[in-house]
Amino acid sequence: PKLKTICQKEAISTVGSESVMSVLNCAENWIHSEWGELLQELSAGTSTRQSYLDDIMETKQDLKAKTIIGRRIIYSHHIIANSKRKALSELASQYKLGGYTKIGWP
Repeated sequence: PKLKTICQKEAISTVGSESVMSVLNCAENWIHSEWGELLQELSAGTSTRQSYLDDIMETKQDLKAKTIIGRRIIYSHHIIANSKRKALSELASQYKLGGYTKIGWP
């Protein structure tokens, strides 16, 4: 829930401009700063954020119970720079996401 909220705030703050990389970076920063701590608390059973961890466990159990296939369209104005394309591809690989990109101008 917190990750979703943080990403939504970032997307809203960048309305009208390219925001795909900004939102993905925001999510990645949250994962690096918060996720490890939450997992440690869960493993140790010492969490003061039990309701949050309960949500995580419910989600984890739901994911084990079913396979989720989804489609999303992400629009970014002119993904031309090799560095941006490479960064987007590497980030997608980290999260085991696949897809297609239309390179160039409309």
